[in-house]
Amino acid sequence: MKKIITLLLFTGLLASAGAITGSEIIEKSDELQSFDTQKSSGSMISHDRFGDITSSFISWSRGDREFLLEFTNAEEAGQKVLRVNDTMYLYDPDAEETIRLSGSALKDTLFGDISYEDVSEGNDTLDTYNAELVGEELKKGKQCYKVELTAKKRNAPYYRQLLWIDKSTFVLVFGEYYSKRDVLLKNIEVLGVKEVGDKFVLSHLILRDLIKGDSHTEMKLDDIELNPVLEDRLFTEEALF
Repeated sequence: MKKIITLLLFTGLLASAGAITGSEIIEKSDELQSFDTQKSSGSMISHDRFGDITSSFISWSRGDREFLLEFTNAEEAGQKVLRVNDTMYLYDPDAEETIRLSGSALKDTLFGDISYEDVSEGNDTLDTYNAELVGEELKKGKQCYKVELTAKKRNAPYYRQLLWIDKSTFVLVFGEYYSKRDVLLKNIEVLGVKEVGDKFVLSHLILRDLIKGDSHTEMKLDDIELNPVLEDRLFTEEALF
C-alpha cells in the first residue's frame, strides 16, 4: 500500500511539473508575436447592411508603444494615426491640423468596428492583465487553451477578456472582450496567420462590435517586414505633416 501511495504522489508531482499556467501561455503568445520593429501594408473592409467600404494603409511600429498608420486609398490618402505611449495623434492633410487623443477617446472608432486602441495595442499583456488558464476547448477546429484575462490597471482596454489560443502554435484563434459589467463588447476571429522567421503575425482577422449590431470589419495584411530600420523621427508629431 505504501508503494502505491508513493507512486501516486510521484505521478501527481510529474503532472504538476508539466502543467502550464495562464501567464506562461500569454507570455509565450506575446513573445511569438513581438518584434523590435515592423512595417506592413494591407486593407480594412467594413461590412454592414449598407454594403462594403474598403480602405488601404501602410503601418510602422516599434516596440509596444510606438505605432504609425497612414491611409493610402484615394479618399483618405495622407490621413495618419500616430500612437506614442498612451497618447494618439490624428492628422488630416485637408485640415492641416493634428488632433490629440488620450484616455477613453482611444476607444473611438478608427474604421468600421475597429477602434484606435484595437489597431495599435502592443504585446505587453501581462503588464495590464492577470491571466488564468480556465480550460481547454476545441475552437474553430483547433485545440485551444482557454485563458481569462482580468484587468489590473484602470486604463486597460477591456475589463475582462476570454482568449482561445492554439495549443500547437500559441497563436490567438478567437477572443471575447467584456466591460466591467460583464457585457460582451467585441469579439475577434483570426482567419489567417503568416509565419515570418520564428515569429507569427495575425494577417487576416474579423472584428465585431457587438454593441453596434449587424456589422463586422476585416483586416488583412498583405506585405509584412519584420525588424526594418526605422528612423526615430517617424514616431514624432512633427513627422505627421
